[in-house]
Amino acid sequence: MSQPTACPPVASTYCADTTSDVNNCGGCGVKCGDGQACSDSACVCPPTSPDACSQGGTTICTNLATDPEHCGTCDDACATPQVCAEGTCSVVCEPQQTTCPASGGQPAYCASLDTAKDCGACGNACALDHDCSGAEGSLECVVCVPSVASATDELPTPPAGWKITCLTTPCPIVRCGELTFWVYSDVENESFFGVTGYDAQNNLIKGPVMVTGDRYISSITLDPGTETANLIGQNGGTGVQVPWSMFRLP
Repeated sequence: MSQPTACPPVASTYCADTTSDVNNCGGCGVKCGDGQACSDSACVCPPTSPDACSQGGTTICTNLATDPEHCGTCDDACATPQVCAEGTCSVVCEPQQTTCPASGGQPAYCASLDTAKDCGACGNACALDHDCSGAEGSLECVVCVPSVASATDELPTPPAGWKITCLTTPCPIVRCGELTFWVYSDVENESFFGVTGYDAQNNLIKGPVMVTGDRYISSITLDPGTETANLIGQNGGTGVQVPWSMFRLP
């Protein structure tokens, strides 16, 4: 049995077994990290977390084979949604997904290969005015077909000279591929629209394209037969007709 050691705390001297005391391991005042034990005068981690790493000025116990925050080494963390397996960061995808490899400094990721970002193959991104379409195994990027929606997204800031005035709420908008088109009105209340397209980050991509004949958008209808849209405003009726190309890139 080891002999107790007299250790001087702030108040008075006390006895400690420096071979097993986590607050005096191997010497007075030598504290082991969280989760560590003191064995034979040395701080050690338990078998389930055998690796000691420094974190925030303290020592923690972990398992470098499985810890995504410390994978393989104490300083290597896996990117989301990667997991740590046998000390290596890897992606575990759902059965219906594909593991896309790391590229361009971006980590590997899971994809369904039916989106505009990965259409039919990893990294095969469609243009902003295209959709990913087709049967499984033959997906490809095709020119988008416009659709009418109600504005639930954050309103972008209209360009100078334009404002958003809708006679119905929420405002009608047109989506085509990754683009969203708003129909603005003139700040001087003249009788014309400004059709303006944005990407998913509300970056201005197209327009405003001036369309004369009405103001204050109320509704939008689409005619697949003629591939036209009717922008209906304050004047009512059938509105102002524009081609679907209005909602695509030049």
